[in-house]
Amino acid sequence: MQQLPPGGWDTMATKDDLQVLGATLAATFTAALAEFRVEVTTAFADLRVEVTDAVADIKVAHAESRAELVKSQARHLYITVSTIVLATIFIWIALLTVPAGG
Repeated sequence: MQQLPPGGWDTMATKDDLQVLGATLAATFTAALAEFRVEVTTAFADLRVEVTDAVADIKVAHAESRAELVKSQARHLYITVSTIVLATIFIWIALLTVPAGG
């Protein structure tokens, strides 16, 4: 009895008080956990959108780069084929304009 707080028995916590406190803490933790889950889910959704957009941008840049490469290769092929055709024509002209028996 000498170890009781100076306020007396009415200031002592009862089992019911502890159960109410436990329920209050459990509800608070449950609400905080639910809020945290919403924030994490939202953050991951935002991150997924950003990554998807970045990947799409990279794919577009790659496609544009690839298109430029194909155009460049087509120009080089056109120049090469044109050069071969012109050289063939000049050779035929030279062969056909040589005097007979000469």
